[in-house]
Amino acid sequence: MSKLLRIVGPPGAGKTSEISRYVERAADLYGIHRVAVASLTKAAAAEASTRTDLPRNAIGTLHHHAYQALGRPTVAEDKRKLTEWNGYVERIAPDLAMGQDADYDDDLEIIDQRHGSGSEGEKLLAESNIYRARMIPVAQWPEPCQRFWKVWSGWLKTTGYVDFTGMIEQAIAKVPMLDGISAFLVDEAQDLSKLETTLVRQWGQHCEIFVICGDPDQNLYEFRGSDADAFYEGEAADTRVLAESYRCPTTVRDTALAWIEQCHE
Repeated sequence: MSKLLRIVGPPGAGKTSEISRYVERAADLYGIHRVAVASLTKAAAAEASTRTDLPRNAIGTLHHHAYQALGRPTVAEDKRKLTEWNGYVERIAPDLAMGQDADYDDDLEIIDQRHGSGSEGEKLLAESNIYRARMIPVAQWPEPCQRFWKVWSGWLKTTGYVDFTGMIEQAIAKVPMLDGISAFLVDEAQDLSKLETTLVRQWGQHCEIFVICGDPDQNLYEFRGSDADAFYEGEAADTRVLAESYRCPTTVRDTALAWIEQCHE
């Protein structure tokens, strides 16, 4: 039987407060070292947890959790590594060179993976990552993306580096569960891609408490491959709908919902 609990609600309905109550309960039941909280950004994950005593590594982006679970591999999207990439493609495919102003923090918090110069290589990396995030087979990609991927994936294999999308792919393949974690809670889950949702469900099914929280009508990151439909995929033990918004008047909410329903048709 599924252990998944979905929490759904419009803006201001108290979704984050609701999931934080589950974090509190999980910490009391299993201890602070057996709880993991994830969201699209570290700040959002921290907001979903009112437990300030949770270990630092317990709270972060899904990429952060995958990075830790994989043993902190070398990240390809790094200034120095992209310099190596440019040297690698200089003779075989110079048009695939990339700018070297990429940056990320120690929580691997990157949203837009396109870098500053907007080079052809950067555009093809961003486009290829969308197809990967949507789990579309390479054979179905446009020819320029297939060409880029052949060179990029070959370089990753040669160097042993892992790119950001690859962290999720490798975690799916190599990390069936989060070691020692009994409660896995994911906020803003509507912003996850199909690939990321696959990893979330894989890890969550092994936990005693598994909660995803979000509002598919607030899907803001389609440019990076997010898939609001994936939020509802799979069987759930329970779905909790928080229908009342405390952030806006009822008339405003009803008007917004009416517009949203038109988009669904």
